[in-house]
This record gives sequence, structure tokens and C-alpha cells, in this order.
Amino acid sequence: MQQQELYAFKRDRFVNNAISELEDANRSPIDGYQDLPLMPLEQATETIVPLVSNLRNYVA
Repeated sequence: MQQQELYAFKRDRFVNNAISELEDANRSPIDGYQDLPLMPLEQATETIVPLVSNLRNYVA
């Protein structure tokens, strides 16, 4: 296989396509947070307290 054919083969593999999609998604920054009001970390994490054990110990 020539180098160019090998590159095309590797580029079209599933893993490489998934990585490519992830890279494209990461190029778009999260937008809109600059317009939200600031709040204490304790208040911001209140909704995920049941999901993360000992979260209040880490936040306080």
C-alpha cells in the first residue's frame, strides 16, 4: 500500500471519525454563560448534590 492509500484507510476508520467529530465540537466554545448572574458555588452545585458523594465537603 502506498503512503497516500494508507492515510486514506486510517482516516476513514471509525475511531478517527469519532475523534474528528469530537475535535469539531471542541472548536465551538460554550456560549451564553457570560450573560448569567454569578452565584455562590454552593448554590450552583445544589442540584447535583445527590449525584456526587460528599460534594458539600468539596465545595465548602
